[in-house]
Amino acid sequence: VQEVDEDNFAVFQWSSWDEIPITDTYAPLDSNPLRYIHCNSIEEDHDGNLLLSSRNLDEITKIDRRTGEIIWRMGGRRNEFYFLNDDGFSVQHDARRLANGHITLYDNAEQGKNKPSRGVEYRVDEANKTVFKVAEYLKTPETNGLYMGNTQRLANGNTIVGWGSSRSPIYTEFDKNGHRILEFSTDSLVSYRAFRFPWQGYPTWPPVLVAQLEINKVHLYFSWNGSTETTGYKIFGGRDKIKLSLLATVSKDGFETTYS
Repeated sequence: VQEVDEDNFAVFQWSSWDEIPITDTYAPLDSNPLRYIHCNSIEEDHDGNLLLSSRNLDEITKIDRRTGEIIWRMGGRRNEFYFLNDDGFSVQHDARRLANGHITLYDNAEQGKNKPSRGVEYRVDEANKTVFKVAEYLKTPETNGLYMGNTQRLANGNTIVGWGSSRSPIYTEFDKNGHRILEFSTDSLVSYRAFRFPWQGYPTWPPVLVAQLEINKVHLYFSWNGSTETTGYKIFGGRDKIKLSLLATVSKDGFETTYS
């Protein structure tokens, strides 16, 4: 792990070799190459220290930002925490600290342990070294995605789970009560991570208009691909393009709006 300043100089550096024995891994020691920790996320904690997710350790590690020493280890062979109402996680991804102090992650759940992959939220007592499962988010039907995936908490309190290598659905959004409200499915793709963000599109191209003529009527079909701010269209007409009058104002109706 490295932190670099705006001039690209390293101001902090941490190496697993200095702190974590190779025998702590669950990866086969004769694998080539041997990814003995396989870090897949790094998070700045509220106190300025670092949270590291290591898939092949089944572990979340808290690292002192000043000294590089390990503050605590959660999960894996050197687990320091007691899970009050949960069996813990394995081969996990995307450990994140929430504003309320909880930690979310995507628990891939190692195959062969008869556990489904899930998004999970924990309340962590760092002083007493206890972990309490606040919520978990499961796919319907339950499946196992051995690699990739993530969990994202939205500003409105909803939670997104990107199911990684587990397909169809590949993305699920849950409301505050854990109910599924939005899903995307695919039969041919996997996704490393899925996020939902506010987005506004401002296309540099003009709207598209197609006109079809009948005996006494003209059907107009129009759209502006990429424009998220458009709420409606104004239709002008006349015998001369210089002297047009407003014929109608039409509200946007999905991707393509029609008017006759």
